[in-house]
Amino acid sequence: MLMGATVVESSLKKQLSNVVLITGCSKGIGYALSRYYLQNGYTVCGISRTKPDIEHPSFYWQYCDLTQHEAVLCAVSELYDRVKGASLELLFLNAGTFGDAPKKAHTVDLMQFNNVFAINALAVKSTLDALLHIDWRPKIALASASISSIRPRAGMLSYAVSKAALNSIVKIYQLENPDIFFLSLGLCNVKTSIYHAITDGVSSELPELLALKKRAQEPGYVISAKQRAEDMAKIVERLDELQLEKGNFYEIRTLLKTMNLASA
Repeated sequence: MLMGATVVESSLKKQLSNVVLITGCSKGIGYALSRYYLQNGYTVCGISRTKPDIEHPSFYWQYCDLTQHEAVLCAVSELYDRVKGASLELLFLNAGTFGDAPKKAHTVDLMQFNNVFAINALAVKSTLDALLHIDWRPKIALASASISSIRPRAGMLSYAVSKAALNSIVKIYQLENPDIFFLSLGLCNVKTSIYHAITDGVSSELPELLALKKRAQEPGYVISAKQRAEDMAKIVERLDELQLEKGNFYEIRTLLKTMNLASA
């Protein structure tokens, strides 16, 4: 009987190998990442407020509002138990938001500013703290960052500030956890709800963003979430080759060009 139980446990652990955890998995890049890794034989754990349209035996979803920080540990612990504590290969800190349509900083409502900051920065800390608390340490942790964190544009106060904070969070957790390979990855122009929030409601008082909207009409300037998810996976697969400095910010187009990939 004990031998049978051991065989079953060994078989289950094999099925649960190569675990990936993705926040914000219900749409956009998080959804595309979930589909990509499931199709490539991984076990995917997803966290979001809305259940994604994914039915797969290797997909484990858990509801969590990541701005309710005390609930994050419960959600992460539940997923850990459901995959029987299998090793966590990859963590995608992907959940994010732009907030309201672009507007000048002095007109941004403080509550809206706090909401964006809570999702784009504080939720990342809560997720990492939960994982470290239960010692479910990822081998690689990749945060969905933005070039606006180091090159902010007028009209993007909440988003730019929160993404700059994200870069600092990632860097400090890297310094304190050298066994994990952290990376902040600027994802450039992807057709997601964040892209639409930036371009759909932009006004004439923000000429830089209007110019961005115009450039977005050029073929290939804005790519699909599916393509960007595949690009992110390729970068993860070739981290050793790229020889990146752990914990730093990199723009994905630069890395793709380095790897001579056409989807940059």
